[in-house]
Amino acid sequence: MTKFVVDNKRFNKVLMRYLEVTGKSWADEVNRRAFNICLKASSKKLNYTKAATDSRIRRDLMKGAKVQPPPRKKRKKGGGRGRRKKAPIGAILINHARGKRGEPGLHGKAMAAQLQKNIESRQRGKGFMRAGWIGAADDIRPYLKKSKPKPKGQRNFSVKGYAIHARYGALKPWAKIVNGVPWSDSVPAAVIGLKKAVRAETKDMIVYLKRKVRKDWEKTNKRR
Repeated sequence: MTKFVVDNKRFNKVLMRYLEVTGKSWADEVNRRAFNICLKASSKKLNYTKAATDSRIRRDLMKGAKVQPPPRKKRKKGGGRGRRKKAPIGAILINHARGKRGEPGLHGKAMAAQLQKNIESRQRGKGFMRAGWIGAADDIRPYLKKSKPKPKGQRNFSVKGYAIHARYGALKPWAKIVNGVPWSDSVPAAVIGLKKAVRAETKDMIVYLKRKVRKDWEKTNKRR
């Protein structure tokens, strides 16, 4: 598994102020916010982590790419080696994988059937980048002050990420959440989804702080 780190200086600054005002436990709040970030990043409804569409998956795998030219043959008069033909990227990937396993390549109807099968499989798993946060949320869940239901998500993925919860007694409690998709750090949708989730949690605390300041100001005016 790989991890990608989001610049969380602003989040930490707001969190520190939030803890000062609310008096809540540092470890409890760090765990709660980490859990919320995982849920937001994995939420289909919020759509922070955008999934590929069926049409986009098909288009990408059917896109033509140049393949190696045919083996050099004895030249005929006026002849040449021939042009490099194009094949769907999905077909190239299939034969590349088969070649690594020592299996013969597919062609014709057999390739068309396998390519269609691969496209449908990718379409069924188009939410796997969101599901990468499910395991992380589930690892944090037992350490929340208030119990939360088991996070829902696509259960057909075996790798769903992990998390390390904030521990009590630490000088500065911290939590770590890791997406379970190995290449998530190179997928813009996954990185953007996490950033949006962090910003949403930061905004939630800022809204509370503004409301708290306004109430305190109103109370101060009433005493005058």
